[in-house]
Amino acid sequence: MRDVLFIFTSVLLLVVWTACSSSTSYAPDYLFDGDNDTTESVAEVEWNIDNEPPDNSSIPIVEQGDELFVHTCSADASDSVRAPACTSVEDCERWCETPDSRWLCQQNRCFWQCSGDDCDMCGVGDDEKTLPAETKAARDAEPRIYYGSESPTLYNLSAGQQDAVVALMTHGGNFCTGTLIHPQVVLSAAHCFSEAYYKAVDPEDYYVGVGSDVQNPTYLLSVAEIIPHEDYDVYGSGAGHDMSLLVLQDPVWTVYPELEPIPVNDRPLDNEMIGDEVQTVGYGETHDDKYNTQRWWTTELFNDFTTYALSVNGQGESSVCYGDSGGPVIYDFGSGPAVLGTVSYGDPSCVGIDHFSRTDNDMEWINQTLDRFPLGCGDLTETGICDDGVARWCEDDRAMSEVCTTDQGTCGLTDDDLNRCLPPTECDLLGYRGECLDGDIARWCEDGVIRQRRCLPCDQICGFYDRDVGFYCIDPAYPGD
Repeated sequence: MRDVLFIFTSVLLLVVWTACSSSTSYAPDYLFDGDNDTTESVAEVEWNIDNEPPDNSSIPIVEQGDELFVHTCSADASDSVRAPACTSVEDCERWCETPDSRWLCQQNRCFWQCSGDDCDMCGVGDDEKTLPAETKAARDAEPRIYYGSESPTLYNLSAGQQDAVVALMTHGGNFCTGTLIHPQVVLSAAHCFSEAYYKAVDPEDYYVGVGSDVQNPTYLLSVAEIIPHEDYDVYGSGAGHDMSLLVLQDPVWTVYPELEPIPVNDRPLDNEMIGDEVQTVGYGETHDDKYNTQRWWTTELFNDFTTYALSVNGQGESSVCYGDSGGPVIYDFGSGPAVLGTVSYGDPSCVGIDHFSRTDNDMEWINQTLDRFPLGCGDLTETGICDDGVARWCEDDRAMSEVCTTDQGTCGLTDDDLNRCLPPTECDLLGYRGECLDGDIARWCEDGVIRQRRCLPCDQICGFYDRDVGFYCIDPAYPGD
């Protein structure tokens, strides 16, 4: 009988101990499954369920449905365990009872930020990023190429290159967009002059407006000749061969010597480009201004291509619209921005798929006109000059240029005393958009100097701010926000 009593007592004690241990306020760094009471190690620990927790530790077990989750309170983010329990900073302050400490609830885990006087160190000794005047919130409040920007959003184009994107105009105002691909030749869309396929078009009825706002153009250039592509199907639905060339009365350099034409691309397209960012731009309709006269820029994704056409995707956010017809899609293969094609038509929403006519498979037709106007170097020499981040020089009696972007570094004198794009520095490669280090430190390049800022002391984390600012300190998002 005593043996039976002893066995009964032992079983009872075991049950009591098991029940208590499963509801204790302490646990090791393990994830417990309430269904089968198995454990899975997720971090190295020096103690287990049979032992007391280390000094100064408070690791609550939180019940959620049929599962128990360990929630750690750690000053080292790498020691924290996946624990879908905290939904606010208040949860962390309640569970992690550390005097004078500040906590951050991020991704359902409590991260220690600081304690005592260190909590007043927000911004102390850190850099502050100079934010663009136009961030996403400002963009959304202004009219533009559907949700675009006043300046190029992808490539570092000089002022002269930006002004190579022009407006096609009549006495009644602007109606299409084009690109100066030569000092005397503008590339646009054939459908902008669809009447030319059934009646004579008088070039004197048209002008080319230069400037960011052609309500008051910086220059108004006279047109001498309009050449629509003879293979464009004006009654069809495709974008192939939808190109026209406008020959100016005089080269633009006679009135605007700083203007830098953007060359057309003659390199074949390939599947590796799909998903790459491209630059689009135009003077067309905006989300709240059907009669827009300003030039707006946006970034889209290269979507697909056929023999004579290509498409880009505005991803439901921003793209070209009516009046941007003939405008360029710009891409840099590594030797400088070039025009891949001209806007033919797009999604009626003006934030979806846009279709362009390809330049590379129509170069023979384009060169028939360009070859009529050979270019010389003017005052440029082989030594060259640096012009607002652009290296310009003369080579084989042809004017050459290269925009010194992130990949090409800055413009300056080489060891051979030639003004060219120099190899990029660490700061050049990092760029203004920057990066995040350990989820806490924002690091970026500004004015040629690498700068950084700690985010946690300011109750923030490092993350993607927006496409203009890049990576910077942002407010954490809590579940349900």
